[in-house]
Amino acid sequence: DCVPLLLYHEPSGTIGVIHAGRKGTELGITEKTLKQLPSTEGPLHVWLGPHICEQCYQINRETNEHYNLLRQNLNQMYNVFEKSNLRLNFASDCTAHNNDKFYSYRKEGAGVPMNYGVVTFSN
Repeated sequence: DCVPLLLYHEPSGTIGVIHAGRKGTELGITEKTLKQLPSTEGPLHVWLGPHICEQCYQINRETNEHYNLLRQNLNQMYNVFEKSNLRLNFASDCTAHNNDKFYSYRKEGAGVPMNYGVVTFSN
């Protein structure tokens, strides 16, 4: 259900992966990671993988509060990089809505297998 971010910083050749769940997102994992890059000049290519959508990610039943992992992590990217320096690609799948294709901790519970992503590089 966490949002995977697969990164390629073209100017430096840096490749990275961020696993951003709610706790890590609230601690600023994406912003802190991007600040470790040699520069904020672009382009920075980011693939945001399948993750739980805001509609499915209810964090308080009493108040019907929902959490938007995608929006929070995008905001962190925009805090570090100018929008014009970001090349964003989004997987539109929600892990809970599309549980036939992806594993979802919030839908299936503890012990669920993991989803995987791979970063490859070629000249």
